[in-house]
This record gives sequence, structure tokens and C-alpha cells, in this order.
Amino acid sequence: MLPSRAEAFGEVNKNANSRTRSERRAVRPLFVLDTLNTNRIHLWIRKILTKWYKDFVNPMEKSIERFGIPCRMSEEDLISKILRTRYGRIDLKASDHGLFELALNGRLKKGVGTNRMLDKLQMDLERYFKGKPVDFSEIQLDMLGYTPFERDVLAATKRIPYGKTKSYKDIAEEIGRPQAFRAVGNALGKNRTAIIVPCHRVVSEGGLGGFGAGTEWKKRLLRLEGIL
Repeated sequence: MLPSRAEAFGEVNKNANSRTRSERRAVRPLFVLDTLNTNRIHLWIRKILTKWYKDFVNPMEKSIERFGIPCRMSEEDLISKILRTRYGRIDLKASDHGLFELALNGRLKKGVGTNRMLDKLQMDLERYFKGKPVDFSEIQLDMLGYTPFERDVLAATKRIPYGKTKSYKDIAEEIGRPQAFRAVGNALGKNRTAIIVPCHRVVSEGGLGGFGAGTEWKKRLLRLEGIL
């Protein structure tokens, strides 16, 4: 039986500071457990707490992520959709917190569930692959599993407009880490949401640079936007 909100988060404490400390102690173990060995029960509890007590859960999640604890979301917790384009199949996956993954060269056998955001995103992507400029900056992302540095890199990359490029050094300077351009490349290599976080628009000073789905995909997207 789940405890009441007062029992779980110390509302019996009249002092506000004591209550906050109790809330944090209640949430901390959940995120310590949110590792690669996470279990179904914990994911279920995390969903409930994040939905009901966002003010308490989100700051604790960020503090735990500073230590680089790896996290993952079970496939069974995601809504998925398959988009077929002239370049190949794309898998879309979303959680309760936003878009979790956009995988080029998709491998899903079928989509699971329905999600309004994915339905709209599918239509936007269909327009995008017809060569029409589309702004994906308002798409909400599920950032579970990224470190604070990786989040900064992805946020800066997400702001690159359609048809424009930046270098790895540009991104490093934008986030206040001018010498970390190699680390920027490593962070972009972990980007789960290609196109939405347009890492194809980040190029090296001497060439294209790397791309998680392969250089052919990077060339296709750059040509589509009129950059190549």
C-alpha cells in the first residue's frame, strides 16, 4: 500500500525547512536506484512521483545526474511510432515527459500506443522530408540519462536554425567551455533525437565531422536543407 503524501513527504512537520529535507530524503533513494539495473517497480514509482511531485523530483534528479549515473527507460514504458521516408524508416519513441528517441535506420517491427505529440511530429517530419523548412524547437524532450554537460550541448545544438551550421568549437564556446570541442563531439554522439536536436548541422572545421547514423545520412539531411 502506498503511503499518503503526508507520510511520504513529511507534511506532518510544521517547519518548512524540515519538510523540504524530508521530501528530499524520500526521493533520493529512487534516483540512486535509477541505474542500468533499474527494475519495473522502481520505474512505476518514479512515474507516480514525477507526475505528482515535480517540484521535489526534478531537482533531485538533476543533482543525482551530476555524478553521471547512467539511466535508461524500459521499452515497455515508451509509446512508439514508425515513419517511412524516401531515405528509409525512422523510429519515434516518447515517454510521459516528451520525445525519448528518434532513430534513423529504424528497426521497430510495429508502433505501440498513441501519442498526440508523436502524431504531430510525424506530420512535421513528413513536411521536412519534402524539403520544407520546419522548426522543431518547441518539441519537448525526455532528457533522462544525459549528464548536465550533455544537456547543455544538446540545448545549444537544438537552437541551430534550419539551413545553418555551426562547428564543434562554436558549440563549445556557446556553452562556456571553449576548449571542450572534442567533448562536444562525444556528447553529440549520444544524441538520441536526431533532426529534432540537429547534430547533422554541427560540422568540423575541416569537413563534415561524425554522425551517429553514418555520414550518408548526414549528407542527405544537409542536402535536404540546401547546405551541401
